[in-house]
Amino acid sequence: MKKFIYFAVISFLLLASGREASAQAMQDFTITNYTGVTIMHLYISPSKSAEWGEDILGVDYFNTDTYIPIKFGPNADFCFYDIRVTDKDNNYMDFNEINLCQWSELELYFDQNTATGTVKYK
Repeated sequence: MKKFIYFAVISFLLLASGREASAQAMQDFTITNYTGVTIMHLYISPSKSAEWGEDILGVDYFNTDTYIPIKFGPNADFCFYDIRVTDKDNNYMDFNEINLCQWSELELYFDQNTATGTVKYK
């Protein structure tokens, strides 16, 4: 009987840790650039944060009509994030309060006639 209880507790802990690990990766997503311009800088920060942090592209850039996967670390515990993209002239667009626990694909668009950016969620 003790072996059965021990096995049941170990099984429960393994299942619980597996759920926790998959929940931590819920913010991972793919972002596609359909803006018509090359994105030079990409910033992602929790919506509660007053700071943007570092450019996640580093020295690379993000061409139009391409996508990149964004992976979060195991300690990411927020769902709502803000995204800022800038072009070579430092023009920027902000996309705020994006629930990355709900959406796994984002598509960025820019309408040159109205000078507005939009994001489509999938």
